[in-house]
Amino acid sequence: ISSSAKGVIIVKTPSKGGEIKSPLTISGLVYGNNGTLTIKLKQKESGQYVTEDKIVKIEGKSDQISFAEAIQFGLPAMPQKGLLEVEYKDASGKGLDDKVSIDVNFPSDLGSGR
Repeated sequence: ISSSAKGVIIVKTPSKGGEIKSPLTISGLVYGNNGTLTIKLKQKESGQYVTEDKIVKIEGKSDQISFAEAIQFGLPAMPQKGLLEVEYKDASGKGLDDKVSIDVNFPSDLGSGR
């Protein structure tokens, strides 16, 4: 479980340092109920984003909203480190903006026999 600095975002999956495959499901909780969650995935070394930004509207009556979103991406030719960024923009005016970055690993696309 990875939590953001303020603890507004809790990411349950993927786990820190885990190997990821496409489609990747990102799940967790947001302690806020009026805003947007943006999920991005990039190659750590090059800083190149490998997905379109996934924008998720967070709204509800509860102070704790669960999310589970799947993103698709192409695997790099060589195994390498990646960074999953989950950012919450608060629309309630409570100043709950927060962000968490999680280290992940891309496996190699070579030798999968496909």
